[in-house]
Amino acid sequence: MSPNLNSTEGAPQLRCLKTLYAAIKPASDAFDAACVACGYADRWDAYRRQDNGDRWPESVALACDAETKALHAYYSARDGDKGFLGSRGL
Repeated sequence: MSPNLNSTEGAPQLRCLKTLYAAIKPASDAFDAACVACGYADRWDAYRRQDNGDRWPESVALACDAETKALHAYYSARDGDKGFLGSRGL
């Protein structure tokens, strides 16, 4: 079960989780903006084109990496060593 980010129980850990969670949105927005700036309709257009063999411009690849790192940092802090799926016994 995901932690209640509005609870005061375990406050230092939850502050860390809130900070990490808040970092995802700007990273996601930057990835979307990089995709559009490079001529893609949106991130999904960029993914489709990459799947069809197109190489992403460096700015799109770096923005995607930054978003991925933000997501992994949050889920790693939230779920520990087992990871997102491992914490559910999958």
